[in-house]
Amino acid sequence: MDMKLDISGHEAVFYSEEMFLADSLSSIAFGDDGNIKDEEAYVERRKHSSANTDMYYINYASGSYKSYTRLIRDVFVGEDGTLELPGWTLVDSVRVFGGYSCKKAEAEYLGRKWEVWYTEEIPVNSGPWLLWGCPGLIVHASDSENLFNFHILNEEFVPDSRWPVIEKNYSIRAKIQKMPVKDFETVRTRAGRDMDYMRQLMGGMSEVVRGRNGEVLQQKRYRNYQPLTGESYWK
Repeated sequence: MDMKLDISGHEAVFYSEEMFLADSLSSIAFGDDGNIKDEEAYVERRKHSSANTDMYYINYASGSYKSYTRLIRDVFVGEDGTLELPGWTLVDSVRVFGGYSCKKAEAEYLGRKWEVWYTEEIPVNSGPWLLWGCPGLIVHASDSENLFNFHILNEEFVPDSRWPVIEKNYSIRAKIQKMPVKDFETVRTRAGRDMDYMRQLMGGMSEVVRGRNGEVLQQKRYRNYQPLTGESYWK
């Protein structure tokens, strides 16, 4: 899926571009009472209902981060995350990613072993997700199990930070549940794996799935969800 990394001074936000579009459309489509006020925006919003709602706000100056996820009208926020500096080992290797000359670095970080490629052509020490601390922008990253891969698609200059609009539209008319980031990761991982638990978090909502002949199909209860932060990190 396509994700966005917005960098503004000592702050960064990592989020789904499709989610940002969906939230922006929702702010137009619905009034303060929750009723539809713009039918065209509402119809367009429904096309983006499957957008990834995971989001990270990073403050490099304070060495902290927040994690977000949303289930229908419930927004879960993991607060007071400590942004550790990865112990990067620089490797004498050069490759081209996204048109940029890149150098390689490796580190054990947040419960996984990461291999990243960074470019000094973009002199910011940021990267996708919570990866950071290299002598240039991280434009490619993968973990040793090959569960996660990040690759730069393009870059652009945006004159103003999107964060105030993102945060406002993300949480509009939502029930906010704040918790320590460790508890947040436990909730999100369980919800990602156990469909019954996810429905419970969404207020007991359920959906009957039927086959071509109208028969009720057995819904899959468990999924093979893997969190970005390795579970061993929290033990």
